[in-house]
Amino acid sequence: MVGGVLTLLGSHFNNRAAAKRYEVQLRAEKEQRDQDRLRARGEELHTAISAWTKRIDIRFMRYFAAMLGSISYDQAQQQELEDSLSVHDVAHMQFLIDVYFPVARKFYDAFVEQRDAVEEIRLEFRKSLADPNRATKNAGLVERYELASKLMQEKRRELVDSIVASLRAIG
Repeated sequence: MVGGVLTLLGSHFNNRAAAKRYEVQLRAEKEQRDQDRLRARGEELHTAISAWTKRIDIRFMRYFAAMLGSISYDQAQQQELEDSLSVHDVAHMQFLIDVYFPVARKFYDAFVEQRDAVEEIRLEFRKSLADPNRATKNAGLVERYELASKLMQEKRRELVDSIVASLRAIG
């Protein structure tokens, strides 16, 4: 009888220890899956942000060339139309930031705000043109555009750096 009780107690403790080990293993596997998912979303966001901001850089370089008088405004627009096949899902990028990387939101918003400031200068240049088919230098706007573009690049770096820092923190 005592032997049976000891066997039952031994089995109970053995099963309890196995159950705890299994719980620890499941928890570790879940944490690993969560980290893998977060890393994948971060890499997806980094790739999307990089492609989107590169496209913005190209756009603004074209219009900067028009402000310098190297090409006409219409030529810059034509080049933009030829390149407009690449579509970037900004809403998806915002979703990834809001759900997975909220620390990057303020950097994203700062970049968009600066991009809009550069765009305002481009629109001001467009309105100042008598003939958009002619290459015309606008020295007054060149300096402002250049400065605003540099600030936009700084905001871009901060945005990308915040995403990279978040990815590094994952491990």
